[in-house]
Amino acid sequence: PLLITEIAATYDTVSSTGPFAPIVIAPQEGVLIAMHAMLKPGDTVICVSPAYQSLHEVATSLGCEVLNWDPLLNDTGVPYKFSLDTLQQLVATQKAKGGSVDAVIINFPHNPTGCLISETELRGVVQLCEENDAYLFSDEMYRCLEYDPLNRLPSAVDCGYVKTVSLGGVSKGLSCPG
Repeated sequence: PLLITEIAATYDTVSSTGPFAPIVIAPQEGVLIAMHAMLKPGDTVICVSPAYQSLHEVATSLGCEVLNWDPLLNDTGVPYKFSLDTLQQLVATQKAKGGSVDAVIINFPHNPTGCLISETELRGVVQLCEENDAYLFSDEMYRCLEYDPLNRLPSAVDCGYVKTVSLGGVSKGLSCPG
């Protein structure tokens, strides 16, 4: 109970009790369980790319179509930014084909590029998911490793959309692997 209470205290809107209390499991299992609960064969998922392999492969293994949300590249081909406009275009293209988007999977600060969207952009992602009744899965394993703590995003689960799952851990941000 003390661990759950301490984890809940790191969020603005999460209680240590009740149906939205934190669950303590290994991150890989968290990805697997969340994806199995949220997705079904034929669903369309948009995932940041590149990404931790399980973030897109579990959806693929469930029979989902996975669309990549790729970062913009600078003049030398180095990824520097994930554009909310690009994500909105992916959703619009899917809808124009008569489809839907069932989940969006994000990872910020992004591994492996280090890209970080702004809080305004994060809230735009949340709004886009809400407008499309899509789940938002936020891999926050690298949260608290921002170059400047003033740029730290709120946890996606604190942005007010009930169909949001945030995955966090201690191995990266608190340097406690294993």
